[in-house]
Parts: sequence; C-alpha cells; structure tokens
Amino acid sequence: MTLIPLQYRMFPGKSDAAPKPVDWLGGVALGAMTIAGLLITVDFIQGQGVASLAVLGTVGIAVVAFVATVWRQRSVKFPFIDPELLANRRYVLYSRRRSR
Repeated sequence: MTLIPLQYRMFPGKSDAAPKPVDWLGGVALGAMTIAGLLITVDFIQGQGVASLAVLGTVGIAVVAFVATVWRQRSVKFPFIDPELLANRRYVLYSRRRSR
C-alpha cells in the first residue's frame, strides 16, 4: 500500500491528455505471433530436436513477427507501447532490475 503513492512520483503521467487510439494490430496481433512462435519453438525443440524443420520454421516465424512488431511500433502514429514509456529511464532500469 505504501508503494502506490510513490508510483506517481516515479512514473508521472499526463492527466490532462486526451485519449489516443490504440494500435491493436501492432501490439496484440504481431506481438502475440512473436510470443506464440517462441512458445511453439520450445515445444518443438523438446519433441523433435533443435535442427528439425519445424523448429527452424517456428523460429523464423517468431523472428519475422518480432521484426514486424518493432517496425510497426516505430512507424505508426500511436504505437501500442508508448515511446515515452521506454524513454523513461527510471521505468527501464526498474523493469530490468525486477526481471533478474
């Protein structure tokens, strides 16, 4: 409970900003293809081995989907992940520290 007030200090938001449209294609569809491709790859590695055609195919799909997601996030007017969030040094450092 004590961390909730501190989050406003660490992650200041724009309370007067108008809502922006969300890029659902870039965020959900392409991002989900990347994650699904990686999960299916792990499953195929366990069953068929690293050098199988299924593993190489799903890795290729995941890589293409990741590149498409990054390209889409950089090219649309209102990306799914706000660039200001990734530019927030405190947020990036905190998320890296929490993932260890």
